[in-house]
Amino acid sequence: MKDFSKLGEKYKIEIEQYELNGQWVDDIKEAILSIKNPKEIVLSCLLEDLLVYHKEMLEGKNALLSHGFSEQEISHLVVEYYNK
Repeated sequence: MKDFSKLGEKYKIEIEQYELNGQWVDDIKEAILSIKNPKEIVLSCLLEDLLVYHKEMLEGKNALLSHGFSEQEISHLVVEYYNK
């Protein structure tokens, strides 16, 4: 298992991008689902943001996978990122 503290800066940034954009995806999804009266807000803006953050999260994950990180390692490194 790779150690977050021993990763190069490039990989630390990819881990950060993956996790932070993942959080935005979850926050936006929760906001959309919590709306009681969709006529009062512009759902299209939230949906567009959801797509942007989801795309960036996947790009970070795919970059890490292409550099030989497994999904399990990515999850482990995200935890280490938060504990840094």
